[in-house]
Amino acid sequence: MSWSQIRTYFNGEIATALPDMKEWRDAFNIENVPRTLLDTYYHLSINAGTSTSAQDATVQDQMSVLLTVWRKGTSDMSLTQDELWDIAYCIRQAVINPRNVHIFDGDILAVENTQMRSEPIDLSNDNVVQIQLEFNVRMYFSVI
Repeated sequence: MSWSQIRTYFNGEIATALPDMKEWRDAFNIENVPRTLLDTYYHLSINAGTSTSAQDATVQDQMSVLLTVWRKGTSDMSLTQDELWDIAYCIRQAVINPRNVHIFDGDILAVENTQMRSEPIDLSNDNVVQIQLEFNVRMYFSVI
């Protein structure tokens, strides 16, 4: 059992779907991503989790994952936002695909997309758009 396999799974699926994307590895401070890297990096944050009591020697954990992708603006910010939505959709389809979850050698049972939102990276600067996708990752573990 390992919760770190969530990052491994997401990174693998994103690399398959969008090979030019890389993870920004700062655990908490995503504001320091250099603007020159915004079009090619994403950030994963594995957040709060819950767990059930053991039933028939099995425990179910649910972990919340926040994925953030960015795109630098152009003269047509609507076009930039649409392009970023397409990137986010491609990532979403890869990570929630039950076939991909099934093939992955780990304890992940399902990945569900629970929320999506688009906003400027900073309210005072609408030149950079970010999209955040929230996921619920369900994992089952045997306690025996």
